[in-house]
Amino acid sequence: MTMTFQQQARDAIRDSGGRITPQREILFDLLAHVENDIDADALFRLAAQQDPNISLPTVYRTLNTLEDADVIAAQYVSTDHERKVYRVNNRKNVFHFTCRRCGMVTPVTSKLVDQLRRELGSQIGADVVTLCMCAGGLCEDCRKEESGL
Repeated sequence: MTMTFQQQARDAIRDSGGRITPQREILFDLLAHVENDIDADALFRLAAQQDPNISLPTVYRTLNTLEDADVIAAQYVSTDHERKVYRVNNRKNVFHFTCRRCGMVTPVTSKLVDQLRRELGSQIGADVVTLCMCAGGLCEDCRKEESGL
């Protein structure tokens, strides 16, 4: 029988010595049902709608514990590695393009990413499980504006 994400999250928190609180249950449910990648601030805003007593440090501690336990995956969406987004590990690999002018973040998928992961693994003789990749430049609208079109 396969465990639900919420069960995996509870186990990860318990294994790290943490407590399962009502606030953490809210975070587990939100992460399980969010369709796209989400950053800590957006998760905090959603959770605060359900429980105004939740704190941003609780969100970060929970995300860090779940990431350390490989229950969720984190990925940087800025080339300077300042902003991370999170996804439940059973979701497909999505990478991000960030416009350097307007800051818009666009999710991107490509079969080439899995190909690159396998190629890197064979080059170094390892099992590459995660691959962090982000792209930056000008989005279509900003490119048109800069070129005067």
